[in-house]
Amino acid sequence: MVVAQTILAHKYFWAVGFVAIAVLFNPFVPLTISRSTFLILDPVCILAFVVSIAVLRTGGRRDWAMVS
Repeated sequence: MVVAQTILAHKYFWAVGFVAIAVLFNPFVPLTISRSTFLILDPVCILAFVVSIAVLRTGGRRDWAMVS
């Protein structure tokens, strides 16, 4: 859903980043990463989502209705 919103907003850099996160944490073909790497990547990915909320916010509920 986040990738679709970023594409609709023409924020392709963010879309690529979220696709990378989806591939990294994909439950169907999980990637094996070390614990220390995971402990670094997990907060980085969470921070990306939090920052995207502030950066990509454009119009509230109306934008959400366009995606669904």
